[in-house]
Amino acid sequence: MIIKKIKLEIRPQTVEEEFDYLWWILKEMSFFRKNNYTVELPSHPIFLKLAQKSPKFGKINKAGLFDLFKKEIYDPSFFKKGIATLESYRPIFNKAISRFIEMNQKWGFKIFSKYSVLLTRYGPGGNYYPDEGKILTITNIDGDLKESCLGEALIHEIIHIGIEENIINSFSLNNWEKERLVDLICKLKFKDILSGYRLQKMGEKKIDSYITLESIENLPKVIKKYVADFPRC
Repeated sequence: MIIKKIKLEIRPQTVEEEFDYLWWILKEMSFFRKNNYTVELPSHPIFLKLAQKSPKFGKINKAGLFDLFKKEIYDPSFFKKGIATLESYRPIFNKAISRFIEMNQKWGFKIFSKYSVLLTRYGPGGNYYPDEGKILTITNIDGDLKESCLGEALIHEIIHIGIEENIINSFSLNNWEKERLVDLICKLKFKDILSGYRLQKMGEKKIDSYITLESIENLPKVIKKYVADFPRC
């Protein structure tokens, strides 16, 4: 299917989406603790207790917990400030659309007819879902966004989604190669839109010499050369 138009949906997670995401977070808390992640959680004592004890989730009354969450915790008005901030970045997204489509047509950069940017109160930070065109961003205690330069973060996450399947997975790039590649695409391909974009300090810098504005025009070819020079273990 050829996609010529792309829409951007901006909204909070629904109560069902927010609870399911929180449920997943609670089940992953041992991993987050082990890797020293800071994780935002509801201040309600029941949820804090679940996060601390790593219980057997199969024995928990999930339906009852959802009812509690819906009645006492979930508040869609909390996200009003974050929604307004995200909406202010819509022009940046609109300027970038033609380049997403161009890369799709040239070498299969994955695009969706609609991207959904959803706000959450919980978790260790933002996330992206390459099979859904969905981006999750976390809010501060006052309802504003945690990430600085959200316009940059939005393009960054869409590029993650676009290259996950046919570049990252196909060529077995590791996390730091992936992050550096996304940074370089943002810095080069979207230079005029993201004029203040800064490369992350972490990232595999040996990929830098392979990625130029010209080589991005046929990214699979240059990444194939890169992994031939630096074979996967």
